[in-house]
Amino acid sequence: MKTVYILFFSAFFSIVLYNIIALQEDYPTKMKRIRKEKDEFFKGDDKSPMPDKNNFFGLKYFDANEKYKIKATIEYLEKKENFKVKTTKGENKIYQKIGYAVFNWDNKTQRILLLKVPNLPQLFIAFTDLTSNKTTYGGGRYIDINYQNNQKELELDFNMAYNPYCVYNEKYVCPIPPKENKLTIAIEAGEKLY
Repeated sequence: MKTVYILFFSAFFSIVLYNIIALQEDYPTKMKRIRKEKDEFFKGDDKSPMPDKNNFFGLKYFDANEKYKIKATIEYLEKKENFKVKTTKGENKIYQKIGYAVFNWDNKTQRILLLKVPNLPQLFIAFTDLTSNKTTYGGGRYIDINYQNNQKELELDFNMAYNPYCVYNEKYVCPIPPKENKLTIAIEAGEKLY
């Protein structure tokens, strides 16, 4: 019986210690872990967009940099409205246009359109910037952000910017960033060209 208690408390202590260490994970380590997990998904999962997993050796990224974690205020529209976003196949995808994230970068005010994903507590941001068609995909990149109704601020973590699946596989249909989301700055964060 004593052995059972020792095993139980050892397992419990290990779980607690693991969670404490995970909470103390610094930002670069967290980003390395997230990127490694994504590479593993792309390489081995049945839902991976990669048509040729055998020749997939990992995505390319800018180094994680906390300066690209940006606090933005939300300027809500008086009335939320449906917004059609064109896709790479010429179709329209419907989102709810709720407002703009506003932030300063190098003393320049930037505004980025916030689109609410239908039936999910999530915002979808599709954008282009001065790296588009140079070091990043020309068709733009995406960020998904968890969202609670009427929150006043949000964090735009451009280190989480990712390429649409149609970059890797033409079978996918991808939203094209709206013209409002053409940033006048270079976002050297997140995924690079594949």
